[in-house]
Amino acid sequence: MKISAVITARGGSKGIPKKNLIDINGKSLISYTIEQAIESKIITDIFVSSDSEEILAEASKYPQVIPVLRPDEFAADMSLDIDVFKHFIQWEKKSKLVQSEVIVHLRPTSPYRPNNLIDEALKYFLSLNEENISLRSVTPSPANPFKMWKIIDDCLEPLLHIPGLSEPYNSPRQILPETYWQTGTIDIFHSQNIRHFNSSMGRKIFPFMIKQADTVDIDNMNDVNRFKSLLK
Repeated sequence: MKISAVITARGGSKGIPKKNLIDINGKSLISYTIEQAIESKIITDIFVSSDSEEILAEASKYPQVIPVLRPDEFAADMSLDIDVFKHFIQWEKKSKLVQSEVIVHLRPTSPYRPNNLIDEALKYFLSLNEENISLRSVTPSPANPFKMWKIIDDCLEPLLHIPGLSEPYNSPRQILPETYWQTGTIDIFHSQNIRHFNSSMGRKIFPFMIKQADTVDIDNMNDVNRFKSLLK
């Protein structure tokens, strides 16, 4: 089975210019994710998909990495993951490579993956032994969305509703459903999901739990400092 890590790293970034290449403790940000993929005992192939020649040059310092040049149209602020992976699958075909059966999506901006996390997630995913499924890393929500609001015509409207409960925003949190926040640390899916469902997620999405304390999404320098503290 070809199990491919696809590290998606676009060149543009507004919060931190050239974010994926910034130096953190003597290594580029993207290097942390590449090295974690290399350490995996289950991943068979590693690809870095980017619109940036500079990022691909950095990734190519690792002989295990196969660079994939992504068109600019799939690297804009509003670009969707599904388009990135459609391009990757087509690129594999055009390159006459064996088709990846399982894709491990690793975002370099969520670089903290301790304790063999990638292989633990992969072992769980493969043990499910089902087709057209996916796995997504989540953590308990830091705030309950049933107590959140949107503003419509200058008035507050509840963000979410619960059948049979008229005012969940005024209800004790103990009776509200538990909710989870996606961390961006790791997603795993069957590549055929994209062909069958036009989505990487497939017919079922299974959770892979991450401790809240182990999550970081690097968007500004405060996040960089948090990642440094986690590395310690």
